[in-house]
Amino acid sequence: DGGPVLLYIGGEAALRSSSVQSGEIVETAQKHNGLVVALEHRYYGESQPFSTFDTPNLKWLTSQQALADLARFVQNITETYDVQDSKWFVFGGSYPGALSAWFRLKYPQLAVGS
Repeated sequence: DGGPVLLYIGGEAALRSSSVQSGEIVETAQKHNGLVVALEHRYYGESQPFSTFDTPNLKWLTSQQALADLARFVQNITETYDVQDSKWFVFGGSYPGALSAWFRLKYPQLAVGS
């Protein structure tokens, strides 16, 4: 019913489900009737676009591509879960924290906070 969507951005390691199953972010989402979602960074964990790490296969391992992946993910979740009226907040720590700030700057129409 229009609660916030909190997007946890994965970083330089595999995304663990425990990252979004408990804690302050989950409590905040519950308090505000929100949704918590997470996206694993391309090339880390299970998100392997290629079977090898040969140099030509690494051309998509950039922060710009990560931001584009996040934008598409937000659009997909918005449509799939019918959360068009929800405000999106993106977050992460270290590199994903920087991605969250860059995402907010590059896609202000998709996220209200980072």
